[in-house]
Amino acid sequence: MKCLNTSIKRIIFCKLDDGEDLLDGINKISNEYNIKSASFYGIGAVKKAVFGFYKDNKYISNEKNQNLEVISCIGNIAIDKDTKKKIIHCHITCGDDKGNSFGGHVLTGCIISPTLELTIFEFEDQIFRKYNEKLNLTLLNL
Repeated sequence: MKCLNTSIKRIIFCKLDDGEDLLDGINKISNEYNIKSASFYGIGAVKKAVFGFYKDNKYISNEKNQNLEVISCIGNIAIDKDTKKKIIHCHITCGDDKGNSFGGHVLTGCIISPTLELTIFEFEDQIFRKYNEKLNLTLLNL
């Protein structure tokens, strides 16, 4: 086990709008506020959900084209130690009108409708990720 003891630098509360892509929205906010290290959570709704399930060293995509409540959306923002690019790691659980739940790793194409409320906790210290060739994943590097 490895941990990073840090403090919250600031908290940013946002509203993503109808038609926005969830990952694009988080990325735009992180760029606008120059956030490179954070944790976040969100609630709201989507009209399309695209999430992945990690199996055999790759993500298998699952898509739902229907109105869904976002029961939980959680993740973090970090920097790739090698490429210096920002990485948004996000998971989501959504529910339909019959009480069924769906979820997984958020992939591009999760379209918000009508809104999603997002709370971002920016960290004082930087968190990094580093590519793990064996798993074909970019994991936290603490």
